[in-house]
Amino acid sequence: MTVTGFHRRLTPDHFHDQHVPPLRKLRDLLSGEELPWELVEAAADVCFPGEPATQTQDRLAPLRELWDAAQTAPTAVSGDALPSVARELLEAKDRTIAAYQEIDRARQAFQGIRRPHPRPSSSSMRLLRRPQHSSTPAPRSSSRASSRASSS
Repeated sequence: MTVTGFHRRLTPDHFHDQHVPPLRKLRDLLSGEELPWELVEAAADVCFPGEPATQTQDRLAPLRELWDAAQTAPTAVSGDALPSVARELLEAKDRTIAAYQEIDRARQAFQGIRRPHPRPSSSSMRLLRRPQHSSTPAPRSSSRASSRASSS
């Protein structure tokens, strides 16, 4: 049952001042903040509506002992004594943060790979555009051959 559902089932008869506490106040009370015994009895009444009175008294007897002990000698909860649900929630938060950090590292590495390569300079582009020469030497022009022949 949800707190809201529990709140809807409470009646003024459950409380000696004849007022059902507001939902926000009920949440605080159920968290243990100044929990009145009448609210414990109201919870038993709401959760077990058709139960005979003797059975309800038997159900409430061990709870009354705990409630009385908490009223006379409350024990403070230290930071080391977190409820298991809170501990699990904190562990899940840490795992989520670690996963986000891993995703961020992968994103940064991927961006490093995808960086555009620097464009080649215009002189290197001209070299690349030049027609490729064949490996066989080009024949010499006839004017050069004739000038050599005349100089001999």
